[in-house]
Amino acid sequence: MVIATGQKRPPLSLFPALWIPSESEQKIPYFDREEINELIILHGLGESNSVIEWGQNIYASTQGHPQLVHARIRTLSNQGWSVTEEDFHNPEDIQRIRLDARNRLIKMFPSDAARMLAYRLSIITGRFHRNLALTLGNTAPSVILSGEIFDTLVGPWIEKEGPDLYRVSPLLIGAAQSVFSERDIIDLHLNVANCILSQKILNQDDLSGAFWHAYSAKDKKLISQLASVIIREGEHAMYYLREPMFWFSEVALSPGNKIMDDELSTELVLRLLQFRLNSSLSKHASALIDIQIIEDIVANAKAKKESILFSAMAYTIILSNLEVHIPAATVVRILDNLMDESIETALAEKFFESSAKIDTPEILHATRDLFLFQAIRVNGLKDLRELVIALEKIDEKKRRTLFSICDSESDFPNMLIRQACWKDVEAISTNVQESLSVLRFTESKAREWGIKRLSIACYAVIASIYDEYAEAPEDAMAALDEADKIFGDDAQLINQRAKVLLRLKRYEEALTSFKHALLLPGLDKVNYVTSCRDAGIVAAKLSNWMFSSKLFRQGAEAARQNNIQKLMGIGLSADCAVSLWHASQPKECLSLFADVLDSLEDVDPKEEHLAHHLHATIRHAISWVHFAARGYTDDSLARPLPGMCSNPNPHENIVDHRLVDISGVWELLVTTESYLSLGNTIAQRAKNKTNSIMPLHIRIYRGILALETMLRDKTFEKLISVLLDYHAINHFRGITKTSIVDLYSIDDLPKLPDDYWNNEAPWTLNCQVILAVTISNYSSTTPLKLPFSSWYNELAILGRPPISFSKFIRVLQGEVPETDNLYQLAAAALQALNLNRSSPEQLWGHSFRLLDASRTIHSLVAQPMEEWLTKLWQYACQFQKFGFRAPNMAIPNIEQACMNTSYSGTAKVALILEAAAPWLNINLSNTARSLLEKIRNGN
Repeated sequence: MVIATGQKRPPLSLFPALWIPSESEQKIPYFDREEINELIILHGLGESNSVIEWGQNIYASTQGHPQLVHARIRTLSNQGWSVTEEDFHNPEDIQRIRLDARNRLIKMFPSDAARMLAYRLSIITGRFHRNLALTLGNTAPSVILSGEIFDTLVGPWIEKEGPDLYRVSPLLIGAAQSVFSERDIIDLHLNVANCILSQKILNQDDLSGAFWHAYSAKDKKLISQLASVIIREGEHAMYYLREPMFWFSEVALSPGNKIMDDELSTELVLRLLQFRLNSSLSKHASALIDIQIIEDIVANAKAKKESILFSAMAYTIILSNLEVHIPAATVVRILDNLMDESIETALAEKFFESSAKIDTPEILHATRDLFLFQAIRVNGLKDLRELVIALEKIDEKKRRTLFSICDSESDFPNMLIRQACWKDVEAISTNVQESLSVLRFTESKAREWGIKRLSIACYAVIASIYDEYAEAPEDAMAALDEADKIFGDDAQLINQRAKVLLRLKRYEEALTSFKHALLLPGLDKVNYVTSCRDAGIVAAKLSNWMFSSKLFRQGAEAARQNNIQKLMGIGLSADCAVSLWHASQPKECLSLFADVLDSLEDVDPKEEHLAHHLHATIRHAISWVHFAARGYTDDSLARPLPGMCSNPNPHENIVDHRLVDISGVWELLVTTESYLSLGNTIAQRAKNKTNSIMPLHIRIYRGILALETMLRDKTFEKLISVLLDYHAINHFRGITKTSIVDLYSIDDLPKLPDDYWNNEAPWTLNCQVILAVTISNYSSTTPLKLPFSSWYNELAILGRPPISFSKFIRVLQGEVPETDNLYQLAAAALQALNLNRSSPEQLWGHSFRLLDASRTIHSLVAQPMEEWLTKLWQYACQFQKFGFRAPNMAIPNIEQACMNTSYSGTAKVALILEAAAPWLNINLSNTARSLLEKIRNGN
């Protein structure tokens, strides 16, 4: 094998000359960050955080160029991954490789004009357009024919990234530093920055590139303008800017260093940009250093107007950021400094300005609303204690101003306490007493300061910890009793009491408390919805299904008003539908399930495991309702637990549950509606949703169900079409038994083989189905006249029927069977039973033949056969007593078997035959006796 490499693409004439296909040409991409990280690990660095940091640094200094990446990693590995700050920012090994490249440039381009343009282009970082290269070419002294020269550089020194999109080879970057004067380089950087900014549309590469060149030119005005623009961008924009601007996140972070100079306004805006970058990059330690530096800058502002402006701009950006945990003491210190009447107006203005891009609530009072973020930012119970201690130290009037947020945002106290506990779940479970101590301390201070809602929130969580973590419900009740004496009838406290009672399984009391809490004002949005769910579960446990459905519906309606509980709202609607089913409201149940399926359209199960749980449990609930409607019970399909679909904390392994296509669930709902004869409203809705597309497993199920429905509804005019479809299904199921077939990967049933009807098996199946139809018909109080001849003629078109099938049809029409063929004997038994001219002994023989012949189709005929034959045996016991030996003993036994509710279907018929046999002149063989026993036992 021969591999030829080059910096430019080979000429097209090369491929036919070498007799090789053009596909042999391959473009070798640069290393991406993941590949660089893998190389770092292979060279001995194993700590994940260090790998990521080194990977970012190496990518920034090499741009992924393979030669530079290998050189840099080998050098760092040899040095034990420990370098000086100078080598970190200006790697000596990369500079040597670039120096070699510049020497090649001199040899390859002896033209001064070509080298001049190449050197000018070497200052550009990132991707650029051709017009930028021409602008640099026209900078005095201009390069003649700069466009033509640029084209010669494309390939070895300038890499083509796309249509009119280029980037400088990492080997050439920085070559201008050793050629041009510092003044010339600054002018070039300014030209590049201004050229980029003159474009109508800027992407993240353009904006970060313009900032880099403005920074390199040390142009304070331009860099301040760009930094001001960037720091006002939202988190979405920062996500895209953080990687290309990664280099700026660590600039001048050492004590005493300045990014630019002593001009405070420039330094402030650059530090704020650095803070936002470090926050977006999750570099928490660096972000906290930035906050310290920013506080010093604000403190050093000499003019009051300047101090107000600095404070408003800096602290709004810092306290609106939720990416980095800021210690509670720092937050309170900043807020304390901000609460000055002279800066409130400026602060509100800056807050309004930033809130256009940074997600914030509606502003009513800037300082207070900045404090609102502490409910999200608080990091555990220790941080909560630190917050309370810090708040205790500030002026009472200022503290009252901050906590007035409870008046406009009643959720704040609960959010604050819940967040602290949620962040400290492990600490609470391992040290309950210490956790309770923090909450008791917080509650006492809240009561001292007159913050009622915060005090109540603490009591509720104290009771919850006693109940759930300390396993001490009596202590939980004592805490709630203590709170009741102080605050009286409070919704949150009553609601918490209901939860404790629920865990104690005191359901009646729990439901009473939940009902009381839901009627009172004071429950926050989240607690209101979860309480509706808990109350619905309790009502279900008490079998009060209508009230359970009402509570689940109430919770669903409330959840729809709160976007963060959207998924729970859908789950509550599904739980309501299940309760409606138990409350014997099938039409309302199915209609609500259809609404739930509509809602699922906007829920991607791949987004999170809660969404997957929702899809899986709703499918399960609809499947269970369907089979419950048909009277089927299956241990593998568990009865949905109350509140199952709205469970906010599902098991993480739920994502392993395979989801059937939603069209299949719609079809299952339609089938249930049809089976229960509830109209076709859902069928019309499903048609619009699925475009009549039906998954194969549902297609098979619908075909089987069509046969059962025809027998139940006695719509025998559909027999042939339903029977032929059943043949296709039965044949396919036979194939799947002998080979592994994924029903989800096949679109439709395969056609029957050409010789299918030449075999005996299909005609035996015809006998079985027609036998089932006849049993179903004769069991009716008003049996129909069945068109046996017409059915025979339609089936005869498919293939020549065997003699056994022809004779079977004739026996059904009244002929006498000529052989001991199982189905002919069963047909004769049917005719005799239909005429009702049999003696008890003959009745026994006919019943036995029907049992034997219908074993393979027992699920189709079990109910009608039981009803019909039970009536015949009860008639025999009442009007044909003379046909039994010792009637006084026989008849009670037989009647008892007829009324036995422990057996049903063919099992009950077998029980009756076993009870009657000893009192008739019947000599049961061991085989017949064993057969009856198997049928009675459900085998």
